[in-house]
Amino acid sequence: MDRHNNNGNNSNTNSDKSGNNNSSGSNNGNSNSNTPHSTKINTNTERTLETTSRKITAESPRNPSQQTPKTPISARTKTTPISRGTTPSSATLSPHLANISRGVSDRTSTTNTPKENGKRDESNSTTPAYPDSSTLLNRSTSNAKIQLSDIQPVETNVVERIKNLEISIEQHRASHDQLEQFIQSLQRELSAVKEAHKAVVEAAEARMKDLKSDMDQLQEASLANSGRLQELWELVRQLSENLASKESQLVEIQNRIEDLKQRREEILQDREDTEREPLEIIRMERVKLQMEYDEIQMIEQSCAEIMEQLQKSFSSEEIEIKHAKVMQNDDRIAQLESMIAENKSSSMIDERNADELILMFDKVYERRIRSHSQEFKAIEQQALELEKQRDQEANAALEEYLRLNQLSVEAEENASREEFNLLAERERLAELESSLEALKLELGQHWATSTV
Repeated sequence: MDRHNNNGNNSNTNSDKSGNNNSSGSNNGNSNSNTPHSTKINTNTERTLETTSRKITAESPRNPSQQTPKTPISARTKTTPISRGTTPSSATLSPHLANISRGVSDRTSTTNTPKENGKRDESNSTTPAYPDSSTLLNRSTSNAKIQLSDIQPVETNVVERIKNLEISIEQHRASHDQLEQFIQSLQRELSAVKEAHKAVVEAAEARMKDLKSDMDQLQEASLANSGRLQELWELVRQLSENLASKESQLVEIQNRIEDLKQRREEILQDREDTEREPLEIIRMERVKLQMEYDEIQMIEQSCAEIMEQLQKSFSSEEIEIKHAKVMQNDDRIAQLESMIAENKSSSMIDERNADELILMFDKVYERRIRSHSQEFKAIEQQALELEKQRDQEANAALEEYLRLNQLSVEAEENASREEFNLLAERERLAELESSLEALKLELGQHWATSTV
């Protein structure tokens, strides 16, 4: 009994030590739980302990008299909280299993030199080769100096609890891996969103710079267009003034043409009047002279008849007297004929002079009329050209004004469209920022849950 009590005390102390060692190992496991190497070591250790406990249970005596008295569960089990990365062996192992694990740890601590420990700590990328379960059991029992009869069988609920803990640890590790993958994907998405946000911000800044430059150009163009419009208005005003002056000149030219027409009619009337009076006088004199000549011819015929009658009826003296009268009449007729000839010559001269005067008047007035008509035609042509030029300039000014107005309207429409696009881009940027903030909050929550 004393031996059994001593063995029980030793097993309790060994279990305490193994619990401490396991707790330190669990702390080391916590520190190295982020690496896959530590996870593989803990898994191999758990499997080794499980196979060892099964063999111990199989090799333990079936006779209850050969078994050592069991210690209470509260005395031989040590309830320690299971943290992340710890093995369940340190929390729920029996004193015998704790004694075996302590023997394994003592064996490994005695066999491994500090130099080898340093090498093992440095090379975490390779999995150490563990001995099989029988060798581990023999070593642990030889080092602990216990017999197989001292080993108590492990209860089934403890084994089930160990299995459940292993399953929960595997699930926890799988969820931890999934969480790490999700965090990595979130980090990648966050970096992509940051890059996209940076690209959008840079594009928006470049777009803002372009819009500012476009707005400056539009303002400069509007200022230039306003200056050009003022110049065009000044040109239109000058053209209107020139048009008014040209219209006044055209009215003056038309008045002058009317005056020239009136003067021409007056000149033609005067010419007709001046030509009619001397011609009528000459014609009247000519008719009068013709009548006198006819009378003289009739008188000559009558004289010849009278002479014949006188010669028949009168004497010589009377004949001489009549002959003297006839001679006087002949002289008178000669004088009248000379006067008629003179009148004819003078009338012919007057007619020639009248014809010359008529030709001269015709030439002078025709030349004047032609010159005035040419001047009138030139003035009228000039007026038509000025009016046409005025219309062309007015049409050009109107077209330029309409073009500038259309350009200003298009510039305003482009500016409003660019402003609308900029507002849309700002809203999109705000949405991206809000989504980024939501992703940051979600990432922070995941980090908080992962750290807890």
